[in-house]
Amino acid sequence: RNESYDLGFSELSPKIAGIWTPTDRLSVRGSWGTSFKGPSISQTAAATIFQGGGPTRVTIDVNGTPTQFGSMGMFFAAFETRPNPLLQPQTSDNLSFGFDFRFTDSIDAGASWVSIDFNERIVANTANVVSSSLNCLVLDANNLPIEAGGDLQWLSVDFGGCIEPLDPAFVGPNGEILEDNIGMIITSPVNLDYLNTEFLDVHASMVWDTGIGQVSFTPSVTYVLDYEFPLPDGSTPRAGLCPDDLCSSVGRFIGMGFANGINNMPRWQGNFPVSLRTGNHTIRLNTGYRDSLNEDINDLTATEAALFVHEEGQWIVDLSWNWQLSANMNLGLQTRNLFATEPPETSSNRFSQRLREYALTFRYTLAR
Repeated sequence: RNESYDLGFSELSPKIAGIWTPTDRLSVRGSWGTSFKGPSISQTAAATIFQGGGPTRVTIDVNGTPTQFGSMGMFFAAFETRPNPLLQPQTSDNLSFGFDFRFTDSIDAGASWVSIDFNERIVANTANVVSSSLNCLVLDANNLPIEAGGDLQWLSVDFGGCIEPLDPAFVGPNGEILEDNIGMIITSPVNLDYLNTEFLDVHASMVWDTGIGQVSFTPSVTYVLDYEFPLPDGSTPRAGLCPDDLCSSVGRFIGMGFANGINNMPRWQGNFPVSLRTGNHTIRLNTGYRDSLNEDINDLTATEAALFVHEEGQWIVDLSWNWQLSANMNLGLQTRNLFATEPPETSSNRFSQRLREYALTFRYTLAR
């Protein structure tokens, strides 16, 4: 595959794959290839503006009188993403190996190892990432943020920062802006550094004919071996989470604003469905698990570390029954999250937050 862009770059993305079956029961497979994602028109030639949250601010009226507004320490400021015509394409190198083995006529299993290495990742920074970046703050000789009257000092865009002030007259001689003079947060899409990922997928299928019907068990598990990236430019160093400025978010909740475009990755997750088919009835019990996301213990103080307890992930059990009344009509009853399992406290929005649910379905297919 080859793509060419009017912006002046092109990319050739080859791929090769093969499969080897040394016996009737064993097959071994592998593939290598590259992928390519060019920047969009909105990222290279268009600007977007929307409202975003920020700290409390102060406006200055025509008489020079400060007038504070906002609520609960927050205000809605304009956040502008400006185009970056110098963006480079995002690429990746993809490698996979796997096998499938049939133990018996009713039992087989397999596994796949997948590695995807991303380069020049295209990321449109969010407002919280931009405003918390050290590149947007006034720093002292030790690269620590300077405060004035308890407020951080941001840099004006005219001085290489990312803030446009409400009142340009209140900008300091070095382009510094106090927290109460933020008018607009400015950013542009950028090419970030690499992201190396590795995953292991394991699956199996077991089917038995019993006296009451056909029973099947088809478990599958995904284990994250690696999700590694360099400390983003402008981020505050964190020795525990990113030793030698090399970070990993496997099993960790790294927090918003720390590394834009990076996911918090549960160490493992899986599904373990069991089905019974007897006559016109099918009963299916599926148990699913997703591991928790914890603050890295190395980032905690000695006192906090002594009290640290790894959060349990979330187990969800679903139960369903389906009755095939005729060739074109069936009735079903489902229970989702049978035991009403709550999500972990840390990063709970990345887990199912629904408790026990019931559904009754009736389906009728019209004959042609």
